[in-house]
Amino acid sequence: MLMHHPKGFALFRPLTHPVTASAVIVAFVVVQVAVRHWPTRLGQEALIGGYAAAAALLLPALLSRSVLARGLGTRAFVFVGERSYSMYLIQSIAAAAAVGLLPALGRHSTGIFLGAVVVALLLADVLYRWVELPMIELGRRLAGRVSRPAPSGDAPASPPVDDPRIPRPREVLADTVPANRG
Repeated sequence: MLMHHPKGFALFRPLTHPVTASAVIVAFVVVQVAVRHWPTRLGQEALIGGYAAAAALLLPALLSRSVLARGLGTRAFVFVGERSYSMYLIQSIAAAAAVGLLPALGRHSTGIFLGAVVVALLLADVLYRWVELPMIELGRRLAGRVSRPAPSGDAPASPPVDDPRIPRPREVLADTVPANRG
């Protein structure tokens, strides 16, 4: 929300410098790896707050033109990122399917993990294309209707038009475009 306002974005803009952004991205990876070793004496609240702060610093860094940010903007990462919510929803089913499809590997193996990732990505792609995108478009149309004043009197209702305030997928501000997406 802060970055949406020009003054707020100016506050975080130094984090978009390629060198600073690379340091922030590396620091976030360290936090991600270290989070499982968080000392219990510090409490769950401190863990959640620290992780949220790390994620908040990561977001402007991803707008940079650093090598790491460009790497995260490759087609493969964008493809997985667009389907990440569906993967989150489907992960348990995908793991069970992988165990069922590959019973000889056992329940806790790298092969089962990789099988679960492949199954989850396939199912997530189906959900993304057939559920998420149509629902996003429906929401966009409904939001467009609500944001316009109702027609008055006998004037015919105009057909719904795209509301420029409702962004389309992959739209970003011109001054924050990370890099070419390969």
